[in-house]
Amino acid sequence: MGIRMKVTARVTGYEPNKWWSHDIFSGSSVIEDTLFFDPIEEGTKFTLRWDVKLGGFLKLLSPMFMRSLRKHVKAALYNIKGILENKA
Repeated sequence: MGIRMKVTARVTGYEPNKWWSHDIFSGSSVIEDTLFFDPIEEGTKFTLRWDVKLGGFLKLLSPMFMRSLRKHVKAALYNIKGILENKA
């Protein structure tokens, strides 16, 4: 998004080959992030769930921040998918 922020992350849960979760902290904002891995016929279905709690200045800009975040996460996941499929 053109903004660099220092963050701290803490793993909050893990089950091998099933899911893992972590919290990402930056200032007064927290993102609770959980990644799920489910076997499907074609390989693995990846699901990402975020619970975003914005604070401070970002809270005022939350609609714009969330639109931008969705756009950038979607692009990053699409790029990862392409890389993984090309290595197969």
